[in-house]
Amino acid sequence: MRSCAAATSGSIDDETHCRFDGGSGDIVGEAIAFIEANFCERITLRDIQAATGTNPYKLIRAFRRRLGMTPYAFIIDRRITRGTELIEQGEPTARVAAELGFVDQSHFTRYFKRRHGAPPRQYLSLLRAKGA
Repeated sequence: MRSCAAATSGSIDDETHCRFDGGSGDIVGEAIAFIEANFCERITLRDIQAATGTNPYKLIRAFRRRLGMTPYAFIIDRRITRGTELIEQGEPTARVAAELGFVDQSHFTRYFKRRHGAPPRQYLSLLRAKGA
C-alpha cells in the first residue's frame, strides 16, 4: 500500500492527520499508526490484523474499548477529517473523494453530511457566513 501522503500529493496538502503514539505492544496504537499511514487506500480488517499480529475479534474489542468505535469507523473518521481540511482549502469535492479512497463523490458526501449536518458546498457557505 502506498502512504496517504503520497496519495494526496500535488495541490492537495501532503500532511496527514496527527499521529497517535500507542506505545510498544499496544495493538490499538499499532493499528492506528497503520491506518494513519494508509487511510487513503482500501484497508481491510485483514490488513490491520496483519500489521498488528492479532486476531480480528481482539482488535475490534480493543478498538471499541479504547476509542468507542470500530476500526472501519475510525478509518471513515480520518478520511472525513482530512476531507474537511481539503474542502476548506478549496479542493473540489469529487477530487477529495477520489483522493481519500471513497468509492465516489456521493459516498464521501453522505459521510460528510453525517458529520457536519450539511453537504460540502453548503458547509462552506455556512462557514463563510460565520466569518471563519
